Order: sequence, then C-alpha cells, then structure tokens
Amino acid sequence: MRLEDIKTKQEANRFLEEYLPIFNKRFAKPPKSNLSYFKPLSKDFDYEWEFALESTRTINNNYTIKYNSKLFQIEDIHSVRRKQKVLIKESIHKNIRVFYKEKELKIREIEKDKKIEKSKTKKAENLLSLFLGECFLFYFFFVYVYE
Repeated sequence: MRLEDIKTKQEANRFLEEYLPIFNKRFAKPPKSNLSYFKPLSKDFDYEWEFALESTRTINNNYTIKYNSKLFQIEDIHSVRRKQKVLIKESIHKNIRVFYKEKELKIREIEKDKKIEKSKTKKAENLLSLFLGECFLFYFFFVYVYE
C-alpha cells in the first residue's frame, strides 16, 4: 500500500477490493474435506463468564481480598481458610465473582478502614513537624551562633 501511495481509508479500501482477489488466487488452498467441524453453542452458554478475565488472590487474615484497588469481604468464612488462594473472575461488564476450589463464594465490597488512613496521615504530620523543628534549630544555630 505504501508503494501505491495510499494515504486515506477510502483509498485503502479501494485498493483492497482490487488486491484481495489476486492475493486469494495466489495463496488460497482448497480444504481437504468439505465437512464443517464447527459446533453450535448451547442456548445456556454464558458468554459473560466464559470470556471473563481470571486472576488469583490470597485471602487475608480478616477474610478480605484486594482486587483492582477495591476491598472485598468474604461473607461465608466457614467455607474457606485464611492465606488460601482464590480465583477471581471479572466479566466485560466489570462484574466480579470469587471461587475457591470451584465453589463460588459470596462477597461484598467494603470501604477501606478510615482509621488506618487517618493514622498514616497523622504519622506524616508528626514527621513533617519534627523535620521543620530540626530545620528551625539548624537555622537558629547558624544565624545566632555565628554572628
């Protein structure tokens, strides 16, 4: 297509209409058998979950799982143990299912503990005030001692 100096989609489509029959005549091979091996899918085939993304996670001590920056609580904790691997399936519609040994677990999304976030910010504020205090002492020492 570069040799034909094609720059737009319309030019490319026109070129392919002319080129594909030539290409097929050159490289196409007839099938060995005329039987079709395609099988129709059953009516209960579930496209959403058959083509879902799968990943594994480890169950935390408090029976939670972290997935995509979200925290999920396992509701039926008697069917699993902590530190075990679970399979997470995410559909194209962003629905999530969790499985442990081929059994689906009931889960619910929970918010992260706000107390932990507050304690982290409190520690950061304490470190900042400590650093600023040391900077002030350093400044005070050089300004007043060396004058």
